[in-house]
Amino acid sequence: MSDSTCRICLRSSSDLGFSFLATSIASLRESLIPKGMRSNSESASSRMAMPISTCFSQLVAFLIQAAMFAVFVLIYLFVPKFHIQITKFIILVPFLVLQMMMLGMGCGIIICALTTKYRDLQMLIDFGVQLWMYATPVAYSIKLFEGTPFLYRIVNYNPMTPVINAMRYACLGPDCGRFDLKYYLVSLVMTVVILLVGILLYNKAEKNFTDTV
Repeated sequence: MSDSTCRICLRSSSDLGFSFLATSIASLRESLIPKGMRSNSESASSRMAMPISTCFSQLVAFLIQAAMFAVFVLIYLFVPKFHIQITKFIILVPFLVLQMMMLGMGCGIIICALTTKYRDLQMLIDFGVQLWMYATPVAYSIKLFEGTPFLYRIVNYNPMTPVINAMRYACLGPDCGRFDLKYYLVSLVMTVVILLVGILLYNKAEKNFTDTV
C-alpha cells in the first residue's frame, strides 16, 4: 500500500464491510430465537421470512453508511497526493454486498440454531466475531502476507478476506486491494455452503424448538 493512499478510506471500506456482517449476525441472534422459532406449522418459505427481513433491515443501515463512504472517496479522488482510483470492478460491489448478506445470514442462523440447544455458546459468539475480524484484513493490508505464501493462502481462505480485498480494489484501486479470482470463487462457494447449512439447521431447529427451550 502506498504511503500516499488515503488511510481513512482504506480503513473505512474494510470497517463498512465487516460491520455489515457483524451487525447482521448480531441482529439475527437477537431476533430469531424469541420470534422466528415458534411455529412448527409454518412453511419453509414463511419461516425464512424472518432472517431475510432482518438482513434487509441491516442492509438499509449499510447503504446509509456506504453513501457517506462514497462522499469521502469522491472528495479524496480529486486530491492529487492521494492515490485513489475507482476501477471497472466497481460494478461488482452490489454482488459483494449480496455475498456479505448471504454470509451474515448463514452464520447468523447457524448460531441461532446451535444456541437454541447449546445456550452456553451465546457467551462465545461476540468473542468469535471479534477473532474473525482480526483474521480478516480490516485493520491491515493483505500485502502484509505476500512474502509468506502459506500465511497468504490461510488468510485468503477466510471467506471475508477476498470480499474485503475486492471492495478495496474496486473502490480505491490496486494500491489498496487485490482481486484474486481463485480465492474469490472459493469464498463464494464457502458462502453458499454456509448459507445452505444454516437454512437446513434453522428448519431443523424450529421443529425441535419447543423441546429445547
